[in-house]
Amino acid sequence: MRFHKDRSGAWTHPAELGERDIEAFLTHLAVNRKLAESTQNQALAALLFLYRFVLRRELSDISALRATRPKRLPTVLAVPEVRRLLAAVPAGTMVRLMAELLYGCGLRVNECCTLRVMDVDLDRKQIMVRAGKGRRIGPRCCRRPPCPHSPCSAMAFAWFINATCDGDAATWPCPQA
Repeated sequence: MRFHKDRSGAWTHPAELGERDIEAFLTHLAVNRKLAESTQNQALAALLFLYRFVLRRELSDISALRATRPKRLPTVLAVPEVRRLLAAVPAGTMVRLMAELLYGCGLRVNECCTLRVMDVDLDRKQIMVRAGKGRRIGPRCCRRPPCPHSPCSAMAFAWFINATCDGDAATWPCPQA
């Protein structure tokens, strides 16, 4: 524990330190060094191990100032923001259809770009996602939400699939084809 020095400037051996010194060290980690809660917990566990098993000395209650995890709110767009975002994309284009699929079906970009004709089931309103994030074993299905006023129709899907297969079809990845 390279935290405490005596008056001469030499480091103090951990066996000579008490609970108050350990509390001061852990508080220093949280306040001055601004370390994460998990890092402070790891330092406390290491110190408890040092004192219990190496120095064979039990520590009483240690009440240092604890670091707290920051509250993280998920980044989600509100409904009006999504409407403005989709309105900014030209209607009737493949980009618009892809944006609607990304939002409406919860697809990731790579999953949307690697859709194939056999992955779209218009009767059940399902899209089969193969080789998704993390290369999960087996495909997963995601339901396509009803959208009567947008290009999410059989004709739009057919146009989408045909547009991706025209010309350089060999450059499009075909997972597990």
